[in-house]
Amino acid sequence: MKKKKILFNILLGFILILSTHKVDALSTSVTVKADKSTVVVGNTVTFTATIKSDKNLFALEYDISYNSNLLQITSGNTSNTIPLEGIKAKTLTWKFKAKKSGTATVKVNARSSDGEVYSSKSGSKSVKIITQSELEASYSNNNYLSGLKVEEGTLSPAFNKTVTSYTVELPPNTEEINIKGSKADSKASVEGLGKVSVEDGTNIIKVVVTAQNGSSRTYTITAKVKELDPIKVNLNNEEYTVVRKSKLLTSPGTNFKESTTKINDVEVPTLYNENANITLVGLKNKDGNIKLYEYDNKNNSYIEYNQYTFKSLSLYIKDKEIENYKNKEDITINDRKVTMYKLENNNYLYFYAINLETGKESIYSFDKDEETVQKYLKSDTIVKETVNKDSKEELYKYIILGLLGFILLTYIILLLVLIFSKKKKSTVQVAETNEKQQELEDNNLDEEELEFTKDDLLSKKELKEKEEREKELEKTKEKLAKDTAEELKRINNTNTSDTNVLVDAIEEAISEETNKNIKKKTRKKKTRKENIDNMED
Repeated sequence: MKKKKILFNILLGFILILSTHKVDALSTSVTVKADKSTVVVGNTVTFTATIKSDKNLFALEYDISYNSNLLQITSGNTSNTIPLEGIKAKTLTWKFKAKKSGTATVKVNARSSDGEVYSSKSGSKSVKIITQSELEASYSNNNYLSGLKVEEGTLSPAFNKTVTSYTVELPPNTEEINIKGSKADSKASVEGLGKVSVEDGTNIIKVVVTAQNGSSRTYTITAKVKELDPIKVNLNNEEYTVVRKSKLLTSPGTNFKESTTKINDVEVPTLYNENANITLVGLKNKDGNIKLYEYDNKNNSYIEYNQYTFKSLSLYIKDKEIENYKNKEDITINDRKVTMYKLENNNYLYFYAINLETGKESIYSFDKDEETVQKYLKSDTIVKETVNKDSKEELYKYIILGLLGFILLTYIILLLVLIFSKKKKSTVQVAETNEKQQELEDNNLDEEELEFTKDDLLSKKELKEKEEREKELEKTKEKLAKDTAEELKRINNTNTSDTNVLVDAIEEAISEETNKNIKKKTRKKKTRKENIDNMED
């Protein structure tokens, strides 16, 4: 009995030992991290959870909890069951968008198993959420230097972080100085420290300190390099010094070449334009700024040099003929041929184009010598004459037809006037003739004495009145012919070949009609004279 009891106790102890071993056999942990400790509202923050075990894990269950008023999940599952296939660590990731200010905590609960024993663990991480204004308010505004010096000289006055302007005297031929400084706040940034090139005369050097919040402070160092025998120039009550180093002169264009000239028996660098015979020298003012001046060595005078560059034109050139041109020429522009027209006795050619910047249509002139283009001042006049060929032909045809109609109508009116006048006179003359004939019959005249012409029965006064009326009529016809000829001459001056045939035909018709009228007039005069002579007899 005693032996059985001993064996039971041994078996129970062994079971207890096994049970204890299994419970403590799986050791796991859950670690949660965030990629930033502070996040601004509207930005994202990433949380990661790492589950580790001292044994291979074959199963994992997890879930997360967070304050949805502060965070909005954008990626990752809030809970899941994952087969691990015998690994000792697993990392899970979630992304959140910050919604409003506060402290947000993400907690991860994990239950893992090695296939026999389960282990439950949890971990968490908190971040601070702030607004943009709260973030900016937290930035440092310290933009001071804690030290400043120039190795090659001594600053005046002595450095003080609240003093921002200093000067330093440097020996002749100094070309470079080393500026050293330190910032009062490690979060600030500094620009302008280190080695700086200097030239003879005044050099302005700026050291800028920018605080974390963006505010800046500028420290200015005026470094004066002493110059041997400076050449001083006084212009408009301001003192300048002549630049003695060629590398300080910036050429205004490729047409200027480096050269030299003598000022006060000292050779100085210049920029020379051979085409325009212009010599430029550099003058430096008290602030160290350099400008170019045209130098006249004969008068030892200086004039500030001003060079202007005008904006270029972007033109759409129309393939359109300009009226009244003397000749035309093909010019190559941007590897393309453009037909241009010569209008006047000069070197300019003209073409029609649209300005693509303004949309305005104009005549432009082209200078072949300088290859420049500008708007032609008389373009309004030429544009009126610049009509396409078909429109011009139609216009002249309508003018000529209108003129012909006017001439025809005038001749019809004149013809009607003549007919009416002759008819009226004929009626009067017939009546007078009948009266005369009756009188002759009453006087028993023979048949031969009764023969007469209409004009023979008219008195001298009536013949003269008729002659005057015919003269007025002839004058009217001559004036009409003259006006018509002048109008044809004006039309003919347009040099439009298509109207020449019509103009010639009109002139020929007018000439023929005029000749007929002259012959007719001569015959009438002759007949009238004979009648008057007969009546006088």
